[in-house]
Amino acid sequence: MLAAFLVLSTSSVFASWAIPYMLKSATGAFAGATPESVRAAYETFLANPIGMMGWHGGFLVIVAVLVAQGLRDGLERAFKVLIPSFLFVLVGLVIYAAVKGAFMSTAHFMIRPVF
Repeated sequence: MLAAFLVLSTSSVFASWAIPYMLKSATGAFAGATPESVRAAYETFLANPIGMMGWHGGFLVIVAVLVAQGLRDGLERAFKVLIPSFLFVLVGLVIYAAVKGAFMSTAHFMIRPVF
């Protein structure tokens, strides 16, 4: 029980930080942004404790609703949507990296063993 509490309390903070960034990315708010402007957006987000508590509270409400619905009606139904969505985003990122980024050097770095 203690381990579940610690995992939830830690991961919920990171998830509540990630949600607004995913929404901003999905709406194109970071299109053409420089690293400095993205850092400024992050620092602005951290400077707003009410907003951070709102995102965190919203995330915890979603988790509580899913858990309250049980395994089959809550978590299983959510995972049927979330897992394929995650894989879709992951494949999209790999394709984007292959087209725009340094895909081969990244693959070489990840695959090559360093003893």
